[in-house]
Amino acid sequence: MPKSLRVELTDGQRRDLHALLARRDLTAYTPQRAGCIRFLDRGRSVPETADLLERNPVTVRAAVHRLRGGGIWALPDAPRPGRPARLLGPDDRAALAELLDDSAAKGITWSVPTLCEWLRVGHGACVGSGQGRLSATCCAASSDACAYSTRIRVASSSSPAVSGGISMANAFSPSTS
Repeated sequence: MPKSLRVELTDGQRRDLHALLARRDLTAYTPQRAGCIRFLDRGRSVPETADLLERNPVTVRAAVHRLRGGGIWALPDAPRPGRPARLLGPDDRAALAELLDDSAAKGITWSVPTLCEWLRVGHGACVGSGQGRLSATCCAASSDACAYSTRIRVASSSSPAVSGGISMANAFSPSTS
């Protein structure tokens, strides 16, 4: 019979896990791994956790091995190699995050076209949607000024009901709900 994997987090580790989940720069797999750890910490077994999260038990075990190998901060993916995307710098990303958080607090929903226009006018980023992602390129007047493109992920932590932080409504201006 295989050995049962159990996880018992300290209060400090639980705080670290909560802080990790509050970050905006997480890949899709980090919250999944954190969820595995949270269920296991609450006494669930690997098969129960896998069933609840609709994941393979191997995925749950892999999260436990990451935790044991490097602690809570080993759960996120390692940085990807190569030149980082520079389309929206840290200040632009902070402005976008603030805009979405403030809008969510006021009950304002941004449509994808309106958000794309805000990025184009205020930050020089041409954004379009395709295949369920936002694809961004530089809108510089000269093609030599900006010869790169990237994908951006926009999220708002204060509005879980909004998909990816952006309402998929077909309105062309911010609206209150």
